[in-house]
Amino acid sequence: MVFIGFFALVSIQNLQGDARVINYAGIVRGAAQRLTKKELNHVPDDALIEKLDGILDGLAEGSKEYHLIRMECPEFQGLIGQMQQERVKVKAEIMAFRAGGEPERLFEESETFFELADRTVSAAEFYTEKSVEKAQLSMTCLMFIFAFLALVSGIYVSRQQKKEELLREAEERNRKKSEELNRKLQEILVPMNEISELMYISDMESYELLFMNQAGRETFHVDDVAGKECYRVLQGREEPCPFCTTPFLKEDEIYTWEMTNPITGRHYLYKDRMVEWNGRPARCEIAFDMTEAENEKIEPQNLLDSEMVIIESIRQLYQNHDLSKAASFMLEQVGTSLDVDRAYIFSLEGDEYNNTFEWCREGIEPQIDELQNLPVSMFAHWLPLFEQREYVIIEDLEKEKEALQDGYEMLHLQNIERLVLMPLEREGKLDGCIGVDNPPPDKLQNAVTVLQTLRYFLMLARHRAEGEEELARMSYYDKLTSFYNRNRYTQDIDELSGGEYKVGIVYLDVNGLKEINDQFGHAAGDETLKACAKNMREVFQRGSFYRIGGDEFVIICKDTEKDEFEDWVRKLKLSLAENPLCKAAVGNEWVDNSADIQSAILLADEKMYANKKEYYYKHPSRRYRHLNDDMLHLMDLNVLREKLSEGCFIIYLQPKVAAGDRKVVGAEALVRYRLDDIIVPPMDFIPLLEEMNLISHVDFFSFEYVCKLLVKWRSEGRPLIPVSVNFSRYSLLEPECLERLEEICGRYGLDKKWVGVEITENFKGANSELVQSAIDRIKQAGFSVSIDDFGVEFSNLFLVTSVKFDVLKIDRSLVKDIVNNERARTLLEAMTWVCRKMDVRLIAEGVEEETQMSALEGCGIEVVQGFLFGKPVPVEEFERQYTHPAGTGNADE
Repeated sequence: MVFIGFFALVSIQNLQGDARVINYAGIVRGAAQRLTKKELNHVPDDALIEKLDGILDGLAEGSKEYHLIRMECPEFQGLIGQMQQERVKVKAEIMAFRAGGEPERLFEESETFFELADRTVSAAEFYTEKSVEKAQLSMTCLMFIFAFLALVSGIYVSRQQKKEELLREAEERNRKKSEELNRKLQEILVPMNEISELMYISDMESYELLFMNQAGRETFHVDDVAGKECYRVLQGREEPCPFCTTPFLKEDEIYTWEMTNPITGRHYLYKDRMVEWNGRPARCEIAFDMTEAENEKIEPQNLLDSEMVIIESIRQLYQNHDLSKAASFMLEQVGTSLDVDRAYIFSLEGDEYNNTFEWCREGIEPQIDELQNLPVSMFAHWLPLFEQREYVIIEDLEKEKEALQDGYEMLHLQNIERLVLMPLEREGKLDGCIGVDNPPPDKLQNAVTVLQTLRYFLMLARHRAEGEEELARMSYYDKLTSFYNRNRYTQDIDELSGGEYKVGIVYLDVNGLKEINDQFGHAAGDETLKACAKNMREVFQRGSFYRIGGDEFVIICKDTEKDEFEDWVRKLKLSLAENPLCKAAVGNEWVDNSADIQSAILLADEKMYANKKEYYYKHPSRRYRHLNDDMLHLMDLNVLREKLSEGCFIIYLQPKVAAGDRKVVGAEALVRYRLDDIIVPPMDFIPLLEEMNLISHVDFFSFEYVCKLLVKWRSEGRPLIPVSVNFSRYSLLEPECLERLEEICGRYGLDKKWVGVEITENFKGANSELVQSAIDRIKQAGFSVSIDDFGVEFSNLFLVTSVKFDVLKIDRSLVKDIVNNERARTLLEAMTWVCRKMDVRLIAEGVEEETQMSALEGCGIEVVQGFLFGKPVPVEEFERQYTHPAGTGNADE
């Protein structure tokens, strides 16, 4: 028996040594995963590298530091050698990654190492199993020998026919031997108590705990396991575990599995084996704590899941203009991903909170109907945090019971144990909150991250939805006058065109509105418009009123007799004449069939312009106070045509220069008016011609002049450069604008790439949608389109996102202080990048100094225009300075 005990002790020590080898081999794999993750996150850990090297050496040769033996298994030692070699490669990749190398190399080498580590652990386990089998076989042999000797002894004793006293002596000897065996057994259990892993043995039928080592008793706070079932002590259950491995255990086999223990909250790798204990079969289980390794695997996946939820929710909030559907989708994504009971949104309306959106997990009772009109006092405990834009997190409701007071009862009734609340705001003020109920403890921080990110996009979506709702409400009304706007006007015209109604049309344009705005401010101009609108409503007893432009109004009287309609028009004109606040030009037309309503509108429009011309003859405007009678005569179409044919309108050219080599790469054609010996700039006559709807004659004159000039340069052997011609938006709106452009180019046999159309960005007061459509048609036809004076008005974003064009010209106002204004430089750098992405050419106007030029080059501007390189000059001067026939020199260079 002494020999058997000694043999068993040695066997158990070897088993313990093998178990430590297996454990540390697993530790190497987990620590290597943690090291790789740290390195990929740029958190170097040389100490961990050194420790891993030490453990690998200990596994190879044994180590007193780690209490490791050398496992005499050729396969295991071979794999350890490979791990040491692979570890050298991993360390090399770590050094390379730290020096700026690719993370994929490190990830691939690490995966190879992890796979090798798994194989090494498996080899060690297999070797250990074989060792156990050998030890068991040896023990069995010894036991048979002992049994044989006991049998012989019994026969011998029986043959000696000892008396009863001798039998008692034999029993006493047996008792002593039994005590000795128990003592030896306790000695055998001593090393089991010393290992750090959890170990216990239980009866396979009754589940009674037969043994638990010291680490297990401390972990589960058990002093004595006698008479206690394993499922109660280890799992906190009242009945055997449904996942118990006992049915799967076979002799001489180890069953491996993983699970997170509900009592400790730790994740373990379990090794189960069927053993014999005091003559009956028992289950022996060793648990290796893998929590850190498991968390390292779970954390990246949780982060990835959270990112996908955020991305999908943001996409839905951005693309779906139905806020209700977008918010519901978002809450479902958040609730499913975070494994919560409820996800919801509260809105703060006055002094009450209302649950406006809610998602519930299957089986969870909705609370949205019960959570309406909640007083702010119920959120009083959290309001200070909300006002500081901080979130609320409750990890255990019971611990917050006293602090929450009334709020505790409300949460408790909803079966809430944990929650996260994130405040929402509008214009800097608290507007509600978004939250989740009962996320798992390990996902609480994920919930904070997800809600903290999504709340900003939710607030943007709410703001957009409210804006769209307001736009939808205003889509058919003019806010200033409460008249219908152009959208409703277009819709109603289409409807009337398809019917047969008697219709009266009034076309009205307010005179001098620009002058009022300039002299007294836009508020005064608005008052003028409202006064005119009031006049129209007071005179016309019925009809539809429209504001179709900045100063243009239309009245449509459906099913009205001609006499009655004309009587109203006379009253309107008389009322306007007597009203000092409102002077307007009026044109009217009546038709007995609305199918011809478009012609009636054009006739009313023409009569209105005739009335406007008459007004300006009688009342010279301050806007045109610098003009004499000859300039006012341009309001007459016949006079304008005469002046065009007499050469009173002349063309100046201003060069466009490449920023790099200062060479001329294009020009802009600018029209001037010659009045006797005075050259009148365009600002002094173009507004007049635009107001009288005559500007297209000058625009097409300029365009044709440029076409002839380019053909002349070609015939003279001069190099051709692109020349852009300024067009008023009113010219672009003419129905045959594109046809006239193509006809002129075709007549002179000129390629469209040499002549471009340039239009100011100021679409205010014009039919911006129609202008946009005209620009698109011109560009599709092959003409280059430039947007001039970009940065002056508020339509910039509309232009960049909606209008297709080739060239964007930066207004001089942005260039003026480019040297000292860092924000202006930043804006131009961004615009340069955007234009390159959109394949749009960027030109800066108004460059007058070399310092401005240097700053613009720093911003990436490639083409410039301004007095630094040349003012607008007559064509002859431009030809002399910038273009000359091939083979001749330029005297001014």
